[in-house]
Amino acid sequence: MNKRRFGAAMAVTVTAVLLSACGGQQPSEPRQTTVSAADENTLDLAEQLLIRDCMGKAGFEYFVVPENAVPDNKEFPYVLTDVAWARKHGYGNDVQHQLRAADRNRSYFATLPAARQQAANVAEYGASPTGVTAKMPDGPVYTHSQQGCQASAERTLYGDLQSWFQAKMFALDLTEMKVDKVKADSRYTAATAAWATCMKAAGHPFDNPDKLRVSLPDTDEMKPAASEVQLAVTEATCANSTVLATVAATLDAEYTTRLDQTYASDVDKHRWLQLSALPAARTMVAAAHLPA
Repeated sequence: MNKRRFGAAMAVTVTAVLLSACGGQQPSEPRQTTVSAADENTLDLAEQLLIRDCMGKAGFEYFVVPENAVPDNKEFPYVLTDVAWARKHGYGNDVQHQLRAADRNRSYFATLPAARQQAANVAEYGASPTGVTAKMPDGPVYTHSQQGCQASAERTLYGDLQSWFQAKMFALDLTEMKVDKVKADSRYTAATAAWATCMKAAGHPFDNPDKLRVSLPDTDEMKPAASEVQLAVTEATCANSTVLATVAATLDAEYTTRLDQTYASDVDKHRWLQLSALPAARTMVAAAHLPA
């Protein structure tokens, strides 16, 4: 993707587009009731456009990076289940290299002198990570600056920065909470036992996928070694030939529903803030004519 900063003129355009879309009014109750992956991508692009223009005013470049910059980037929170992916990527170091190469902001930042790097960080994230606070139901407390281009972009999109930061961090924390609950479920541990038996029979005695991950050596190699590919393929094959892949997917869906019900008001708040921001975000992204 050919990404570049359009400068101050675009900054004015983005702001004008956003104000026009919002009509200068508080967001009304959105008619749409769900937020799709495409919607989340639109919100992310709109936020990046605002950050880009803000950073331009501060004298720095910022490049809008698409969500799908590396289509083969996948997450396997419980166990590798895609045999073809494992055969191609092993455990995905090559994908991580591709992600870093696709991130033009990372490359640009690396070219800056140390003093400019520090100034760029302050411009984007503020001088200190304090000002807004998010308290999670399972204990953690997160803080973030009220200053900087990221905070400005989120405030422009979502209105109240404190409310959005709480909602955003809650959504991230809820995902981690779900994964922890799935792994602690007796049905999951029983399924991993069957998987471990399969792995041991193939010459890889690991009690569960997490212990396998910990055993992997750190490497910067672009191409996965044959031994890594063989291990990854065996992990995925055993996940599918036993019940682990099915049980993990079933429990993931089950705990998603449970946690959404338990924390319904927080989930609804996060969704409402996203839905309220979507009309302006769609208008901004359409007006930017980003390359496909």
